[in-house]
Amino acid sequence: MIHLGTIELAWPVKALSPNARPHWSDLAKAKKFARMDAWLLCRAAKIPVQRADASLHLRFTFHPKVKRARDLDNLLASMKAAIDGIRDALGVDDSRFSFAMCMGPVVRGGKVVVDIIAVKRADETRRVPPPDHPVLGYPG
Repeated sequence: MIHLGTIELAWPVKALSPNARPHWSDLAKAKKFARMDAWLLCRAAKIPVQRADASLHLRFTFHPKVKRARDLDNLLASMKAAIDGIRDALGVDDSRFSFAMCMGPVVRGGKVVVDIIAVKRADETRRVPPPDHPVLGYPG
């Protein structure tokens, strides 16, 4: 695993929550802003563009504005537009992402810290069995 970089995003606006019911135009504006913000921060952090078939691990640390119980899966859903911005900046299909989430300490204004880590794919590390391997049916 290779740490490619870290970006700090603003706390997601309420309109991006899956439990919110904003007007469609307010939701579209919030998504556009979150996507562009993530794209710009990735480019500013000089995180290198990856191969299209690369596997990346995104580790989210959510630093809320106030100390209150939060639902991590809703927080991840609120980050969908930002994840798309990261995908755009790095040139990787977001189906190749894996995620980890945790809550950090409360900070004024709130923020989300995203660590971007390149993960070696399983087929790159797979060893070829010897030709006389009994399980695979080779003569032996």
